[in-house]
Amino acid sequence: MTPRDLAPGACVLLTADDLIRATDAARRRTARGGTPSSGIETRGAADVDLVGACGELAFVKLSGLSWTAEYERDVTDVEPFDVRSTTHPAGRLIIRERDDPARSTVLMVRYCLPPGSGGAWRFGGMIANAEARSVGTWSGGADGRFPCWWIKAAALRGIETATS
Repeated sequence: MTPRDLAPGACVLLTADDLIRATDAARRRTARGGTPSSGIETRGAADVDLVGACGELAFVKLSGLSWTAEYERDVTDVEPFDVRSTTHPAGRLIIRERDDPARSTVLMVRYCLPPGSGGAWRFGGMIANAEARSVGTWSGGADGRFPCWWIKAAALRGIETATS
């Protein structure tokens, strides 16, 4: 399946039904041990899993791709992309050492949380993981955070698909 063209800044609102679907996915993830965080999260694993599932579902709604709602460490979140989600309005993308350099990762940013919804989400952009390693700032974990590359929003770009 080919994604729709997406420019950074594209937005979507998750409905109450979307929130139920994401909550179900997050509960399954948490029960299996949870999704690894960046190491700076102060929330519990269930909250991290819910933010991740909501961000993935928001990306699915924007891109037109399909979502299995399952988390497997060696499988893309939304084929063919890995998805990172944040609630920080100026959030940056993180790429971890274990992230496959052959994949690309998208950033989804929740920018507001209307009552009874899964939040309003913004597509922050996409970058190839190999490129991210060369343009990002390495955080070696000395500051107590999970070692990763921090990628500024300016390095992210939209998704453009070839049309026939």
